[in-house]
Amino acid sequence: MMVYSWQDLFSSFRVLLGEPLLNTLAIMLGSTFLACLGGIPLGVYLVLTSPGYPLAAERLYGVASSVINILRSIPTIILVILISSLLYFRYSIYRPTDFALLLEAIVMWAIAAIPLCARLVESALKEVDKGLLEAAMACGATVRQLVRKVMLKEALPGLILGITTLSITILGTTVMSETIAIRTVASRAVVRATIDNDGEFIVSGIAILAGIITLVQTIGTNAARHADKSR
Repeated sequence: MMVYSWQDLFSSFRVLLGEPLLNTLAIMLGSTFLACLGGIPLGVYLVLTSPGYPLAAERLYGVASSVINILRSIPTIILVILISSLLYFRYSIYRPTDFALLLEAIVMWAIAAIPLCARLVESALKEVDKGLLEAAMACGATVRQLVRKVMLKEALPGLILGITTLSITILGTTVMSETIAIRTVASRAVVRATIDNDGEFIVSGIAILAGIITLVQTIGTNAARHADKSR
């Protein structure tokens, strides 16, 4: 059993709480936001075109569902490397700064997370009682009104919990960010522990990530509970 001194642990915390932590939070929050911009409309489309819903179209739903399944089956690291290789031409125009690389990483992770976001949204929306949908349609509600005033409103607690799960999942995949020259808490901890043999970084990295996950989960759970009471 390896024992690390408090001085070693403090030193590793100090390293990880700098640039790696900022990059980690930027990717998690930025990618979650962008993934929701793409995933929520896609999830709504999947529900509306499902059998038994207002815009039911089995063929369209099948195609969209198959594409999402294929994208979800591709590991995030492969998607990130693929997108990064498509951007390789930029080196012939300019050498990207650290900030530009971070923005690219946020977009890459968002693209990889959109299929998962769509499935989480679809799952949350299908939990809404169909009786409410039928009642709204019987009252003359349009599809847009049905989505905004019934489906999204009633599914809000589930959507919040889904987005919370999405952000935590993105956080877990930042361990591979070193492949595109972005240092995050997870990637720095792994590199320093395996290559530089600084095992205390694993302990510090786990502690920091556990803290972030606990904070995100607590915020998401409380927000979902508040939304449920406010319906």
